[in-house]
Amino acid sequence: MPGQHKAFDAAAPSTARLRIAIDARCILPQEDGLGTYARNLLRNLAQLDHPHELLVLVGAEARHELAFLEKPDRFQLIETDVPSMKLSQHVRLPSLLRRLKPDVYHYLAHDAPILHRVPTVTTVQDLNFLTFSDYYSKWGPLKRAYSRVVTRLGIGHAKHVMVPSQATRSLLVARWPWIDSRVTVVPYGVHERYQRECEPQALRAVLDQFGLERERYFLFVGTDRPHKNLQRMVDAFAHLSDSSRSSLRLAVAGVHRYGASSGASKSSPKGLHALGYVPTEHLPALYRGALAFVMPSLGEGFGLPALEAMTVGTPVIVSRGTSLEEVVGDAGLLVDPTSTQSITEAMAAVASDEGLRKRLVRAGRKRCRRFSFEDAAASALSIYEAIGSGEDFSSLAGVCEETRFSRPDTKAT
Repeated sequence: MPGQHKAFDAAAPSTARLRIAIDARCILPQEDGLGTYARNLLRNLAQLDHPHELLVLVGAEARHELAFLEKPDRFQLIETDVPSMKLSQHVRLPSLLRRLKPDVYHYLAHDAPILHRVPTVTTVQDLNFLTFSDYYSKWGPLKRAYSRVVTRLGIGHAKHVMVPSQATRSLLVARWPWIDSRVTVVPYGVHERYQRECEPQALRAVLDQFGLERERYFLFVGTDRPHKNLQRMVDAFAHLSDSSRSSLRLAVAGVHRYGASSGASKSSPKGLHALGYVPTEHLPALYRGALAFVMPSLGEGFGLPALEAMTVGTPVIVSRGTSLEEVVGDAGLLVDPTSTQSITEAMAAVASDEGLRKRLVRAGRKRCRRFSFEDAAASALSIYEAIGSGEDFSSLAGVCEETRFSRPDTKAT
């Protein structure tokens, strides 16, 4: 319930007033997965009833966007030019923290600065940058070595680590077993924009803008990082029967700069439609108009686009054996992400079977009720309070995840 943030099945920590610094420098004008997490975490923390002062570190680009957070005695926006996720932040950010004197510091990515003494909570979104050797398009080995070192140092320095899925937790603990007692799974949710109804005229306007027909396209949303498996998805679409492909398109939305699968080319199959970056406000309609959403990733930290698609009532096709299966469960079609044939067969099944589509829509809407950013923010606040009060937090590792997935599916959205 709103305002009730005891997310753990344990005695509530002290609620003495804390100064909590939340590092939101990752918020950039073009929204990505990390920025989506930061925006929704802050928005939902603003709705919780608590006595704490939240200091939000932001870049100049995000200051105007987050102005609604500026409230006396609750939120302060701290503008800084220290770049996020750059080597220089490890030297420059500690001096800012010394000046602010927070009781708790929350860093939202894997490369947390460590040259300070503030008790730290770190969110590790995923380990794809280490798992996939070709993740970095330039200076790959050097960047991977740097990421491995700063991640190891960051989680070693942190009082607690949050991850969005059990899949990410398992990868993290397998690599660094000693972190096991300090890692909690805090799944994500979706912004309320995905829960609103979409007027037919508004839907039509967005689809017309991108040259698409309702339920005549498969949709992918994301980057072309290697783990996204775009080329195999494109190949799978190309292997659909001629009759299916003549009336269908594969719409690929996102900023693509890492590989050959960045968009249509002379060798691309007929029907591949590269949309480029799609503004966040257009995404609900783009999901809603799709025949199905396809995300055959080789690995994900969570898989937020699949949850967004289910929320608006679009069937999803995702990879088994990844966090996507954890999020989607039996509410979507699960494919072998290493098999082009498996992806093709799932696409063909959705395209040809209206009954299957209706079943997936019903199951997806029911499944997505298990997830909310309101719960994620409440869990984060409980963690801040536990760390800020100096309590032994190790016994609570993993409890958020157990609480979330034991929730009945009947919760109203």
